[in-house]
Amino acid sequence: EIPAAEEGELPRIYSCLIDGHSEVGPDGRRKPYYRIQLPGNPILGDGKSDNQNHSIVFTRGEYLQLIDANQDNYLEECVKIRNILGEFEEYNPPTVSPYSPAAEPQPSPVAIVGAREYIFSENVGILGDVAAGKEATFGTLTQRIMAEIGARLHYGHPDFVNFIYMTTRGGISKAQKGLHLNEDIYAGMNSFTRGGRIKHTEYFQCGKGRDLGFCSTLNFITKIGTGMGEQMLSREYYWLGTQLPMDRFLTFYYAHPGFHINNIMIMSSVQLFMICIMFIATMNSTVTICEGDVDMTNPNYAQYLTPDGCFLIKPLGDWINRTTLAILLVLLIAFLPLFLQMLTEQGFARAISRLGKQFLSLSPLYEVQVTQVYFNSLMTNMAYGGARYIGTGRGFATSRLSFSTLFSRFSDSSIYFGIRLMTLLTFFSAAYWKWPVLYFWISIAALLITPFLYNPHQFVLTDFILDYRDWLRWLGAGNSSSNTNSWISHCRLTRIRITGYKRKRLGERTPTTGFISRAHKANIFFTEILLPLIMAIIMLVAYMFLHSVSNVEEASNNNGEANSTLIRIIIISVIPIVVNLAVTIAFFFVSLGLGPCCAMCLPQFGK
Repeated sequence: EIPAAEEGELPRIYSCLIDGHSEVGPDGRRKPYYRIQLPGNPILGDGKSDNQNHSIVFTRGEYLQLIDANQDNYLEECVKIRNILGEFEEYNPPTVSPYSPAAEPQPSPVAIVGAREYIFSENVGILGDVAAGKEATFGTLTQRIMAEIGARLHYGHPDFVNFIYMTTRGGISKAQKGLHLNEDIYAGMNSFTRGGRIKHTEYFQCGKGRDLGFCSTLNFITKIGTGMGEQMLSREYYWLGTQLPMDRFLTFYYAHPGFHINNIMIMSSVQLFMICIMFIATMNSTVTICEGDVDMTNPNYAQYLTPDGCFLIKPLGDWINRTTLAILLVLLIAFLPLFLQMLTEQGFARAISRLGKQFLSLSPLYEVQVTQVYFNSLMTNMAYGGARYIGTGRGFATSRLSFSTLFSRFSDSSIYFGIRLMTLLTFFSAAYWKWPVLYFWISIAALLITPFLYNPHQFVLTDFILDYRDWLRWLGAGNSSSNTNSWISHCRLTRIRITGYKRKRLGERTPTTGFISRAHKANIFFTEILLPLIMAIIMLVAYMFLHSVSNVEEASNNNGEANSTLIRIIIISVIPIVVNLAVTIAFFFVSLGLGPCCAMCLPQFGK
């Protein structure tokens, strides 16, 4: 950037080409080999897309290799570049112009040639191993299959692109901030929708380092989830969803948005299952249950039910057992792709040892957290927006994060959700215990304890005591003076997605989330009012049905009079609000009288 020559003019911005051998000027800056003046500030997106778009003007040749910043290459792989260029199938170009009437039909040009990755960070911690396993499964098995059936896109990995084809059909990267958070996949959709082919090769690979810490891995997953929410709103998805034939559409759906929608279905099904077993436990505690073991295969089994007028809930218990067994089986099947990948490449012993290491390190608990983060990030982005780039750093996870940091990071995404499900599960276990429900105890507990389970040095007594002290300070901070590291600041940042951030007050720090506009009123009504109201009504129905028997007995003992369960719930709900309102008003008038007096006696009062 060069300052304006005259006052009132805008500064001139250039895109410059430098390297480690560029000449160093007197001011300490390197002199560029080439520079191109830009029409304005080029920072439009989230970093990577801007870098690609402003540096592509300096490229030469017909093909490019796109490598991420966290990737490495090997000397022996460079020998295979000639084979990779042959994959573009341009050995015999047509001699007649494709626009000539004498031109013969040509196969679709190859736009992108993908390659596999080797995750060299797989031996650094269990989370590094899990992340490497997921990347190896997606980067090799999944992309191999998608390329065969014509559904592979571009994912920013060591892909080679046809420079001439891509730059004349939308470029290699989209750079609108927020919408194009996952910028690489739009290059694949551009070539996909304009007739280009995307291939995948197995003989070429690049090294890659993945995230190693719990928060950094989940930050990356949050970025992917919110980016998918923006993709579902894009015109490219609309075109593909309405124009593709059924076979390619189902392939595209399964490989891209279907995976995230499946995560939504999984977590929503768990919540629905908890509601169902809540009603089963309510019925078991209220109505008369049939005694003894009844043979359901007998067509006349109803004649053997005792006592008369009882309810047979044994089929419901069998349904719970079958459902839990099916879910457990699906969980084990989810680890099958990694096992098959290791089996075909490194043998049976290595596949068993790696899978056993992950199970012994409680990686299934981590996968439950990952699914919930996918679910929460996608649903939040669809309702409120706010997709943004999250820099993970990909460093070593050796420092211990405080309890307040972990709580504020995962409270809205998983902890509150897990506590609601745990409450329903506790009621069911007390009223109608079934051994298969132990699986749900483990899965729901994972939503609560996983952020702290994978925290380095979590169980060191000295750090735990200091952590508890900082937790108490975090709860009480921010009352008398502004403090960004406090409970009240966390609540304000959480509320920003509903209220929006309008202006900066005097002396107030700008939130780290930056500018956030208010969500649409219909979205706020649906997510913040309607859905919680429906859940409250469902819980209220179960609670009133549970107390119906006791109310009948109370009415029979008190000449037909009984306390209303609904009124009891309303009183319990309203009293805290009324007390809080009364105390706030009382302190307001106290502050009006004592505030000026204290300010006169104590100079530092209120500052």
